[in-house]
Amino acid sequence: MTSVSEIRINKILLIDDSRIEQLMYRRIIDRAGIVDEVVAFSYAEDALNHLANARDDWPNIILLDINMPRMDGFEFIAAMEDRLGTQGLPIVMMLTTSLDPSDEVRASQTPLITDFLVKPLTEDDLIGMANMLLDRRSTAGA
Repeated sequence: MTSVSEIRINKILLIDDSRIEQLMYRRIIDRAGIVDEVVAFSYAEDALNHLANARDDWPNIILLDINMPRMDGFEFIAAMEDRLGTQGLPIVMMLTTSLDPSDEVRASQTPLITDFLVKPLTEDDLIGMANMLLDRRSTAGA
């Protein structure tokens, strides 16, 4: 088992149209103390443009809200795949307040989505993400 002191997430890309949610996530992320940088966007299109223009500086993890104006989380995933391909993409964690079971089913059937979490985000969620990232790194290095 990896100790918390060994776990690091270099960068998280947060995509959520709610400023209040963004502030809550930042507070939780800061409290966890395992994330070096957070880049936040209220609109999925802006986040997609950021990823396309920052290929050498991609985040390790994307926290993605489902329900957003203009482009929802599922539309973002499809656009990201079309525009950026599927190789080397960050871990995508879909976040929602939705109680619609079809959202979770759809997320589980979308290969680029690693996990589906019901809000609010917790420190334990972040530690789990960091462990996934560590597993991904050790698998890639093997």
